[in-house]
Amino acid sequence: MTFGDIKARIADELVRPDLASQISLAVGDAIKEAAGNRFWFNQVRSLTFTMVPGQAFYSDTNYIEQIDSLWIIANGQRRNLERRNLHDIEGWNEGQDSLTGEPFAYARQGDGFNFWMPPRLAYPVYIDGTTRFAPLVNDTDENPYLTEGERYVRAIAKAIVLEDVVRDFDEADRQWTRVEREKTMLLRDTSSRMASNTLRASL
Repeated sequence: MTFGDIKARIADELVRPDLASQISLAVGDAIKEAAGNRFWFNQVRSLTFTMVPGQAFYSDTNYIEQIDSLWIIANGQRRNLERRNLHDIEGWNEGQDSLTGEPFAYARQGDGFNFWMPPRLAYPVYIDGTTRFAPLVNDTDENPYLTEGERYVRAIAKAIVLEDVVRDFDEADRQWTRVEREKTMLLRDTSSRMASNTLRASL
């Protein structure tokens, strides 16, 4: 299912073709909410990028939601990096603008990563975790939340529209009940697939 498909279906089910822009925003919000959960289709393993010598901050082009582990390869060996808060990283960096070396810690900064210390070499970075995937923009865009997780995302989006736009709170409550049912089914499916080691290998 594409972004355009799910928006059209929600409008049809709510009988509200006049709410196109609100439905579009609700689908985006629904994906963000769904991404807070660990499902078989949003788990990723060994996503990688290469550091630039002297550069400490990197944008998160893989839209990582939860990090299970993050490591670099240095001298042919895996080095797991410790997650710290941004205040720690900034404190270590104060007055050390020219210092580089082998990174040993990182912090999330906005939608990116800030490392300490800034890399001396072009170390490869690897990440295991979950992702929300790139934002949907065009009607032809699609991602696993609109295929494997479509029923769940659609249910959340409809609940949001009913609650925040239509202001039909009784119907919204019924829709939120359906959201929980769809979530439970996905989590059960995820548990089954994890038991059989059927996970998403990479993006």
